[in-house]
Amino acid sequence: MKDLSFVIPAYNAENVIEKCLHEILKIKKIDIEVVVVDDGSVDSTPTIVQKIGDERIRLLTQKNRGVSQARNNGIKNATGKYIAFVDADDYIYPDIYEEIFVNINSEIDFTMFQYESMNGIQYFFYYLKFLYIFKTVQAKQTILCKMDTFFKSNRIFL
Repeated sequence: MKDLSFVIPAYNAENVIEKCLHEILKIKKIDIEVVVVDDGSVDSTPTIVQKIGDERIRLLTQKNRGVSQARNNGIKNATGKYIAFVDADDYIYPDIYEEIFVNINSEIDFTMFQYESMNGIQYFFYYLKFLYIFKTVQAKQTILCKMDTFFKSNRIFL
């Protein structure tokens, strides 16, 4: 079992997906996998993902059913102990996740980070023990939590 699965829904993301993936693949201190769910792109998104050629990346394809269904498909196919959602037009700072994993079993209950998407939107990252919430200034939310907790809580993203 991997430590962390990144689930990335992608639709017509040929201009941004490569940078997004390269930033995630800089993570070296955590055993990761990246599950890219192509949601029926009509551009070269799947080809770009395949050309990266890293064994940590798995590409799933589906007919266009929307971002929520793409995330759900990624969740079903993720093998990590933890799961993180990243949009195809975002890039992460790899040391954020490495720092969390250093402290995941410590007494630290709350940590806050900031990052910026490729379109310039500021995001704030809150780490709460065993529950992580990404919150944008536009109040969009994505949840990242322990896989067994996720499935026990029956949360599905719609």
